[in-house]
Amino acid sequence: MSDISNPQRYLDCLLADYNALKAEIARRANLQRIVFGAYIVVGAVILRDISSGSASPILVACLWIASPLVLLFYARENREIIHLGTLFRKVIGPSAAEVTGQNPDKIFPSEINDGGADKEERVRYNRILAWVIFFVILGLATLFYASSIWGTIKPLCDITMQNAIVTVVIGIGAISVLVLLKR
Repeated sequence: MSDISNPQRYLDCLLADYNALKAEIARRANLQRIVFGAYIVVGAVILRDISSGSASPILVACLWIASPLVLLFYARENREIIHLGTLFRKVIGPSAAEVTGQNPDKIFPSEINDGGADKEERVRYNRILAWVIFFVILGLATLFYASSIWGTIKPLCDITMQNAIVTVVIGIGAISVLVLLKR
């Protein structure tokens, strides 16, 4: 970058970008935590209402709508955080290294290092945790509600219907596990 007339000013701009990216990553991570916590609290309240017998089917339906939306929000924010992190590795680090003559790994070591070999394992565990949290609460709420109104739905669950339902549930579960483990 020999065409930069004021290297110190350029480094100051890169440092400002660095600080802005760090703040944005922190903001998005905190927003993820808040939404994640709120989902768990709302799920616990709905589970409490269902177990006490005071829940309506609308609450369970709302949980069915909210769960995928919250999971989608969580995944989207996670993707944005990853994208912002790549800006450290591909833009700020190499630019600052070129001006200072240093190795990019030495400029911002914590941001340039992407986690090494265990990164894929951490990503897989994060994905499994998110799916389990989001769909375990949903599944428990549905099962608890179904058991609370069992007398009403029992005629729908004769032996031929049970076999079909069990087959579909096992199939969906198996496909979900395979998809999660393959990623």
